[in-house]
Amino acid sequence: MAQRARTQKSQVSFNAGELSPLLDARIDLEKSNNGCRQLQNAIIETYGAARRRPGLQFIAEAKYADKKCRLLDFQFSTTTTFVIEIGDFYMRFFSNGAQVVVDDDPYEIATDYAEADIFDLQFAQINDVVYITHPSYPVQKLIRIADENWTIGSVVFKDPPLLDQNITTTTLTPSALTGTIDLTASSALFESTHVGSTFEIVYLRTDISIRAAITANTPSSPPPPTMRISGKWRLRTSGTWDADVLVQRSYNAGTTWELVRKVESSSDSNYDQEGTESEDAIYRIKIENWVSQSNSPRAILELDDPYGRGYVVIDEVTDSTTAVATVLTEKGLYGTAATRYWSEGAWSAKRGYPVAATLFEQRLCFAGTAYQPQTVWGSALDDYENFKIGTTDADAFAYSIGAQERNSIQWLVAQKALLIGTTSGEWSMQGSTDSALTATNVLVRRHSNYGSKAIQADLVNEVVLFVQRQGLRIREMTYSFERDGYVSPDLTVLSEHITAGGISETAIQQQTQSIVWVVTGNGNLVGMTYEREQNVVGWHRHTTDGLFESVATVYGAGSDEIWCVVNREIDGLPRRYVERLNPAAWTSIENAFYVDSGLTYSGDPATEFSGLGHLEGKTVAILADGAPVADQVVVDGAVTLSDSASVVHVGLPYETIIQPMRLDMDPAVGNSQGQVKQVRKIVLRLSKTLGLSYGDGTTTYNLNFRDTADHMDAPPPLFTGDKEIDFDGNFDLDTPVIVKQTQPLPLCLLAIITKYAITGD
Repeated sequence: MAQRARTQKSQVSFNAGELSPLLDARIDLEKSNNGCRQLQNAIIETYGAARRRPGLQFIAEAKYADKKCRLLDFQFSTTTTFVIEIGDFYMRFFSNGAQVVVDDDPYEIATDYAEADIFDLQFAQINDVVYITHPSYPVQKLIRIADENWTIGSVVFKDPPLLDQNITTTTLTPSALTGTIDLTASSALFESTHVGSTFEIVYLRTDISIRAAITANTPSSPPPPTMRISGKWRLRTSGTWDADVLVQRSYNAGTTWELVRKVESSSDSNYDQEGTESEDAIYRIKIENWVSQSNSPRAILELDDPYGRGYVVIDEVTDSTTAVATVLTEKGLYGTAATRYWSEGAWSAKRGYPVAATLFEQRLCFAGTAYQPQTVWGSALDDYENFKIGTTDADAFAYSIGAQERNSIQWLVAQKALLIGTTSGEWSMQGSTDSALTATNVLVRRHSNYGSKAIQADLVNEVVLFVQRQGLRIREMTYSFERDGYVSPDLTVLSEHITAGGISETAIQQQTQSIVWVVTGNGNLVGMTYEREQNVVGWHRHTTDGLFESVATVYGAGSDEIWCVVNREIDGLPRRYVERLNPAAWTSIENAFYVDSGLTYSGDPATEFSGLGHLEGKTVAILADGAPVADQVVVDGAVTLSDSASVVHVGLPYETIIQPMRLDMDPAVGNSQGQVKQVRKIVLRLSKTLGLSYGDGTTTYNLNFRDTADHMDAPPPLFTGDKEIDFDGNFDLDTPVIVKQTQPLPLCLLAIITKYAITGD
């Protein structure tokens, strides 16, 4: 067998990430030169390095060991952030790296959501308020009043979204104007699932105007006539008069009055003015400072809408024609006669509740009920709980996507347009000709037909990332000027194996690296380093002694923080822990944190370290004053060292693995697939690294970082530079080179230079 001259391959970047095993022969791909066959517990950085992920800090035990929970990020500002633990009918809170406690107990509020519901929740935050959607529950509103004072409850909409007004002959008759009433239908209407549903009851009003003669000051007795107003009104004057005309309103049945509008004339003016009452008030006209008049002057206050509208909520269904209801409108209904003018609420147990929500162009938008799966509801402008549909630009709207298939909306994201993911395709909704989206100005376009899973999509800079319907792929929805529309390329196309088990949750880290974090159904945490401008889309896989179940990110001091829920087995029993990826930018080896579910002691020198009951019976790795010491088993919540130490990190060990792609593209001879090779040397270019090992997958060797000049009673200094290593590899078609880190120490790999020989006939 002839041997050719030695050659070498330099891999100077790993930012293509872990590539699919199905690409093992694709040496023609450019990203094959920057990819890995294995990339476990290492984060790839935009500029190419592969850096060992930090350890996971133990923060607290979840409320229930035997029930799942998930994490929600709450970000009021860059300096005020919370992580919320949502579990079986409860919420708990974390801030500044610790659990919020009151009187030594975790602060907790009760919710309506069972364990089976929590991963179907979606969220829309507006300052200190989070609107929460679930297809089986009324929209909830979580409010932060103070760090230790939160409330949650169903939203009572000022004007709830409604179905189209009744067009049948069926009438509704309320038994009273206020309080608890009986509501009687003229034909079968009510079902048990109507409990909790809102109905709008409408009457044609006869009292739609007030007339006041401008012939003298208004006397206090008898009082001037009043009129109930909600919505638009108009004030008109006529004749010749010298006086002040006041429009006043009262919110407390006439006990106190406040000025709404004042017009004046010195026998030289008349007026035609409009206004809008956003609440529900009593109005009157009052004349003051009267001097003179002629031509029978008068002022008229009239309603724009002649219909009086009130709301009731169904408390109990007696039978198909009778229900018990509570009047929601503070000042009551407008009549008790039978009326065929009524509308059923769009959201209820019968009709379903919205799946998704977002804030778009100062409107709170909801979408996707069981009854109207392709409908988007937008609130009135800057009035987030008002869904009264109108025709002005500021009014609320409801718009149903016209599509060949009836498929449910799964997510909403606000970008240049309102982007919409349904089970069959991706859409945009916006106003035409670059104007705002309004009730009368709606442009809807379909851009792709991949279909989406009901997981809240993420906005990353100018693109939207969403999970495809089958739950195995992440696509980016981005605007293409060439196509004049949105395109959705697959970001997992080169790493289709990475999401095995399906995607159950995502979170976005933007600082200091841009990374999409994904929890998979098989308990892995996978990350995608994502920087489109630099053509970086690289996946990395993270494992631990347990299963990842949830992930969330919040702003941190120097970098975004990554929080996880981890299901671990401790002392033979399941435990669920809330843990945080260590955010510290350490500068000395003593502070390097590379253990999972770990805790840190920092203080006077000691040998015994307690408080480790959450790791009882587990074998733990220990870094003491920057030096690894022998693994120990936690007994009675403690470990004991033979020598005292001042800074000690104790936690579960984990293994980092970096394995580049095959050596099948030789720079001298080109394609060398199918030829026998032998690796002779490798050069590892490292940054601030200690304690790694290397090998060929069969045999592993530890790399020595200590030399004769180092003090024996202190850890060697962090190493930066090249390590040339003799590597007596086997003659084989596949000659793997694997770099590992199993000690609680840092590893940052900048490049692998492999020197090898190719043999042939």
